[in-house]
Order: sequence, then structure tokens, then C-alpha cells
Amino acid sequence: MATTTLPPLVQALSGGTGSAVANLAIYPLDVLSTRLQTSESKGKHTRRQPSTPLLLKHLLDTEGLSGLYAGVAADTLSSLSSHTLYFFLYSFLRRQSLRRSPRSKAPSAAEEIAIGFLAGVGSKAVTLPLSNVVVVQQNENGSGGEGKRKGMREVARDIVKRRGILGLWAGLPATLPLTLHPSLSLYLFTLLIRLTLPRARRAKPRAAEVFLASASGSALATLLLYPLMLAKTRLQAGTGKSGGLVQGLREVYARDGAAGLYRGMEPQLIKGALNQGLTILVKQRIELGVIALYWMLRRQRAAKAA
Repeated sequence: MATTTLPPLVQALSGGTGSAVANLAIYPLDVLSTRLQTSESKGKHTRRQPSTPLLLKHLLDTEGLSGLYAGVAADTLSSLSSHTLYFFLYSFLRRQSLRRSPRSKAPSAAEEIAIGFLAGVGSKAVTLPLSNVVVVQQNENGSGGEGKRKGMREVARDIVKRRGILGLWAGLPATLPLTLHPSLSLYLFTLLIRLTLPRARRAKPRAAEVFLASASGSALATLLLYPLMLAKTRLQAGTGKSGGLVQGLREVYARDGAAGLYRGMEPQLIKGALNQGLTILVKQRIELGVIALYWMLRRQRAAKAA
């Protein structure tokens, strides 16, 4: 399942590793989504928006394959650190909740989401500067030409020079509500497993079942929260007029209508579903490997003692 009874550190390392593997596998979709989210249209009466296939062709023609991997090092590091911290905090807080509850009763849906929200706030507060560096790299570094792409340190210095040190935490107000996304995804994953599998197989679902349930949970969470995801990315990239989350949403709506609030959702939806599916799948496989290794070593010690 999404969480186990293994120590928080094991869950953190397995979840972080899973997220890094997933991030590397589907990173070009993240670049496409960011470019679409931060692109400017000519108004709500302009029907033709840049589509994902057209943008992909444009990037390959103008920047080559490297354009689809702009910022991949910083983003993988951000994903690894963010998910490692998230799963550590989530499993730690969940374990504390189980200890305090009578008869070790499983947390309710509201408690699960609240635990995930707190874990998400903690992880994002620490890793948001890396995330902001990634967004800038994905936009500014791919503007064409054959010049050398800026590294993480150089981009971070540019952000501080333009916006001050707090610029590294740009988009934090929009990020806080979005910390609901991983907890919603995990809850929906657990719910889908309960609804689709017989009780006897829920503890050890097949790899395909884990992937499909995780991907579906992430897709549903993305549909619910996407306008906030759009506003957060635009704030991080410094796109549009200065202002907060609500002002950013109003600006997009005034210019592009309701459809503008879902610009770039197609690659984000696919990326999020694949990312979550692969993350949970790899996390579960690692944890099963850890458990198998533990029992193997225990049997060896018992055999030697005999």
C-alpha cells in the first residue's frame, strides 16, 4: 500500500528513490507543462492555443532533445529531497497518530488528509527554492540559441538579484494549498484499492494494480487542484503582473476565460499520473525488498544459532 509499518526512514528513502526514478522517466512532460502554463495568449477570443504536440515539435526543432531536459538535475534533486522529507514526515506523523488513538484505530479520511497536508507543508517549505530554480531553468534556459545553459547556482543568484532572498520562496502561498495534492493522491489510491480489490489481496496488490490505482488517484487530485497548480507555476516563473495567488488567477481568467485556468493540463495530467504511479510502485518494490532481506537475515541467524 502507500504506507507501511516500516520505520519512517525506510519509507522516506524508498519514496524519495521512487520519485527520482519517476521524475527522470517522464521529465519532458514536466517541461512541456511548464512552458504551456507560463505561455501568454492574446486573449479569451483567441481560439488557437499552443498544443502539446506543436510545442513538442517546436522545442525539438529549436532546442533539440536537450531542451526537453532543461533543469533536469535541479528538478530530480528537488523531487528526491521533497519526497524523501514528505514520506518521512507523513509516516512519522501517522505513526504518532496511531499511538495516540484508542485501540490503534486507523486514521479517518480527514485525519489522513490532514497528516498529508502537514507533511507537505514541511517538505515544500524546505525544497521550494529548488523548485523555483527548476521553473526558471525550464523557461529562460530554453529560449533558443546555442548558448550554455545556466546552472542551479547561477539561476539562484539571478533570482536573489531580481527579487531578493525571499524570491527563492516565490509561490509559497499557492504552494500551501497544493500540499493537499500528495495526501489526496495517497488517500484516493487507498480508496481505489479498497473499492477494486477483494479484502484478501488488499495488503499485497499486484504491481499493475498499484500503478493504476496510484496513477488514477493522482489524476483525480490534479483535476481538482489544477488552477492552483497553474497559478503557482506562473508565480514561480515571474509570469504576468505582480500579485498573489488570487490576483494571478483573476488575471488569467480575465484574459483567457475559464479555459485559461486549465492551460497546459494535458501534459500535467499525464505527467502527474505516471509520476505518482511509478513513485508508489518503486517505493513498494523497495520496501518489499527490505522486508524480504530482513527475513532472510533473520533465518540465517536462526540457522547459525541452531
